[in-house]
Amino acid sequence: MKKIIIISIVAIATLAIIIWYAASHPKQANITLAPSKSNSAPNSAPSVLIIPHHLVAEEQLKESLKKVAKLRTDTNATTKRIILLAPNHFFRGHGKVITEHRTWSFTKGTVKQDTSFINNLVNQNLAELEGRILENDHSITAPLPYIYAQFPDALYVPLILREPMTNYETDQLAKFLVTQTTTDDTLIIASIDFSHYLPKVTADLHDEETLTALANRDTAFFQKKVDADSPHILTILAKYAIQKNEHFTLLSHTNSADLMKNPNEISTTSHIQGYFSK
Repeated sequence: MKKIIIISIVAIATLAIIIWYAASHPKQANITLAPSKSNSAPNSAPSVLIIPHHLVAEEQLKESLKKVAKLRTDTNATTKRIILLAPNHFFRGHGKVITEHRTWSFTKGTVKQDTSFINNLVNQNLAELEGRILENDHSITAPLPYIYAQFPDALYVPLILREPMTNYETDQLAKFLVTQTTTDDTLIIASIDFSHYLPKVTADLHDEETLTALANRDTAFFQKKVDADSPHILTILAKYAIQKNEHFTLLSHTNSADLMKNPNEISTTSHIQGYFSK
């Protein structure tokens, strides 16, 4: 009897949250969805791709990378460089933005770095060289083999970002990316997981707000409200997209409760995958 009462209370509370949310939040902005047909012609090459490092979404991750690789090929983008932005989960090191000179070896080959681009970042005080930081964070190591599988010939610039960052710091990095790269030669990939440690119903509500913010390139939302493991990477991406006049296209939105077929899971992780393009 006691168990039934508790379940009823939880159900009523959840319903109340949903009703409150619907009444107090504006309708979600229109989200552009990626074309479902593989032969749909894109308007321009994606310049930014958002993917997870939570490998419960491994199949969706591989599909996103495959689709964006094809979109870039179809628009004759060369993809000479991959810039990988990832959160510093464990607050290791000293710099706000950390990189390093190293190679990454996989069974299918070796990732080579864009040493000149990395040195340019360091010389302009936009990143610091620190060893043995990137290799110990799954935000880099989890997605990197999948990225390399689609872009084996690119030179890589891995950057791990530590919260918090000031508005000035995100401004400077966004401006650098706009001025020092082109959509043709560079693909920026952001390794980000979204809502954490929540039941799916609550995570979905948070993600609805995030999808609206992505559509609106809402930097204020990313700086203060977003449920994600790197708000400032999303801020940088939004600033970059505004300066490039690019807009967000959704590839997939998933939750670990669905992917693991456990709808009653109370601590989930969500994944929003998509790209910015003209």
